[in-house]
Amino acid sequence: MDAAANLVALGKKVGVLDRTGAWANPDTDPSIALSPYTLQRLEFVYRTGRLDMVGNALIEGVKTIPGGYAVYSESQKWTTAHPPILCTGFDTSLKQIAPLFDWSEGYAALTEYDESTLTPGLFVAGPSVRHGDLIFCFIYKFRQRFAVLANAIAHRLGLDPSPLDAYRQAGLFLDDLSCCSNDCIC
Repeated sequence: MDAAANLVALGKKVGVLDRTGAWANPDTDPSIALSPYTLQRLEFVYRTGRLDMVGNALIEGVKTIPGGYAVYSESQKWTTAHPPILCTGFDTSLKQIAPLFDWSEGYAALTEYDESTLTPGLFVAGPSVRHGDLIFCFIYKFRQRFAVLANAIAHRLGLDPSPLDAYRQAGLFLDDLSCCSNDCIC
């Protein structure tokens, strides 16, 4: 959605096809729905008339046609003179090293310190971290977990973890997940 907003801001006409219509999701968790900032930007660029958003469009294929490209869903076809841009967000990079993790419901099983339960010493940071219903794929969430990993690694290596106290004081040491909810309070 940020790519669409930026392209419209540059004067381009943009069509967004999305299988869910993420812009209409009322969830307050930016790991699931669009962030308030992105929604605000979309509202602004939508008023230009250069942004067309189509929800419930599960794309099944893209083909080259004379004069451009055709994008197909099960029941619709869109054409464009320009190559479509695939902006599907991100898929977990952990799939590249999947055998190093136990998996539960499609997610890597991690300890309370975001360490693989199958491969000791393999820690995960970033958008692949999930604890139960808590999703840490939004940067404001997963950056709070970096110090937790660093602390666990420091203790394991016998290093002094006290420099990490600055992260705790700045609210960037999220080791108590009980305060987290979908409202991004943590």
